[in-house]
Amino acid sequence: MVNVSADIQWQIIRKTSSFLRRQRGIPKHFSRERFNIKGVNSIRFNGLVHKKGLDIQASPDGKGIVVAVKKRNSDNIFCKVHKKQRKEDENQRADVMNITFELMSLPIRLLADRYMKGLRKTYFPSRSNVSVTLKKNSRKSLKSVKNIARSYQNAHKGLVQKRASQLLRSLKPVASRRGRHVRKAEV
Repeated sequence: MVNVSADIQWQIIRKTSSFLRRQRGIPKHFSRERFNIKGVNSIRFNGLVHKKGLDIQASPDGKGIVVAVKKRNSDNIFCKVHKKQRKEDENQRADVMNITFELMSLPIRLLADRYMKGLRKTYFPSRSNVSVTLKKNSRKSLKSVKNIARSYQNAHKGLVQKRASQLLRSLKPVASRRGRHVRKAEV
């Protein structure tokens, strides 16, 4: 579904998605897919059909939050590690191609060169999602989330911050309330 518009994708998955959660007595349907900040089944918040997205979850170790970013293209500020890896991959391909070019005839060399140019333009889904773990105090984490959300939809900025603050609040240890001290009856 790469070349299909978001509207057509939504028409296909809106009633048949495996992420749908329905509850009796509640007319609104919920959705559990990644990059759906509000958790509601609607085109506005759907994480599958949009090219860009943000997702916030509690970290597995219970210390901090994980902010996942779905990018439109694989060149972004979060992708420094992937850029380095991509350069290494291209260098390895170039070394292999230089060795095999010497053994090929001219028409096959031209085809191989076109193929290699096509490989450089391929889309890497695993590299389009980048996760950042924020383990700072809550104020710094919320500021970081705000800065990350700045480049995404304006309507979702408030939701992203609200979700992050809810998660950070839930990760705090609950202070146990001291009950009344009951004296034991003397016998």
